Amino acid sequence: MLWFSGGLAMFLVGMVWMRQGVEQLGQKRLRSILSHTAGRKFGAVFSGFLVTLLLQSSSATTVILVGLVAMDAIGLRAAVAMQLGANVGTTVTAQLIRLMDVHSAGWLLQIFQAQQLAPLLWIVGGILIVFRQGTRPQAIGLATVGLGLLFTGILTMRQAVTPLLDAGWFSSVFDATVRNPLAAFAAGLGVALLVQSSSAAVGILQSLCVGESAPVFWQVWPILLGISIGGALATSLLCQIRATGNAKRTAIAFLLINVLGALCNLLMVLLLRVCGAFVWDTAMDAGRIADLHTFFRLSSAIVLYPLLEQLDSFLMRFGQDA
Repeated sequence: MLWFSGGLAMFLVGMVWMRQGVEQLGQKRLRSILSHTAGRKFGAVFSGFLVTLLLQSSSATTVILVGLVAMDAIGLRAAVAMQLGANVGTTVTAQLIRLMDVHSAGWLLQIFQAQQLAPLLWIVGGILIVFRQGTRPQAIGLATVGLGLLFTGILTMRQAVTPLLDAGWFSSVFDATVRNPLAAFAAGLGVALLVQSSSAAVGILQSLCVGESAPVFWQVWPILLGISIGGALATSLLCQIRATGNAKRTAIAFLLINVLGALCNLLMVLLLRVCGAFVWDTAMDAGRIADLHTFFRLSSAIVLYPLLEQLDSFLMRFGQDA
């Protein structure tokens, strides 16, 4: 457990350093992208996706949006649209982690496996930080080292979890959790609240899904639903501190979007089950979890996109003295 905790710490620090590097590189530009695309609904969604793609954190994007709404730089409706895009953009972290499972692809793609890519990122980032002066090289170096640290954290967690999965007590607890949908949902929600990040929680799940003991589809999807709500709940609660008016509603909107998205995905999965979907007993590895995570977020964004005006109206009626 000590090595697993150390790997998790490296993963979280890597995410923070990546975000800090990108923010130092173009914080004003990121804010400018969000504020200048606020007038168009699709443009707002895309800009939310793009900024979160760069920051690797929908929570960070939401913090920026709450600040912009508080300054009256953008409206509540635009912020909600951007949060839809942010929810899709945050799935890129899981897609990066899946590169560790690329074995049969060509040599060019295998270069991007974490085992080869992590040390290269450390070297490049270290050279930029130590030998180059100026804000731009330092910021690029910090983001590069952060990405390398993220990969190293996942590798460490994977190596640490292999003997854990063979241990009787851990295997029993893990099996009991994933076999009960409510327990699996609660576990996902609890881990996301604990680490304050849905991306990190999905990364932990990906590190656990290795070998013959990997869970199957029906055991994994409740965990992803819990992670979605847990990560949004943590961010929403933190962003509401000292926030008022539409800024507070923006924080609440992030949780509302994820709750509604989870409900949409729940209905979708149950419908697929009734129709006899063949994926129900499919073993889940890191790549399939990344794809499912992306599908959940993208499908919920598509469903909620036509309802942005209704969401805005509901939020304006909700908590008039917020």
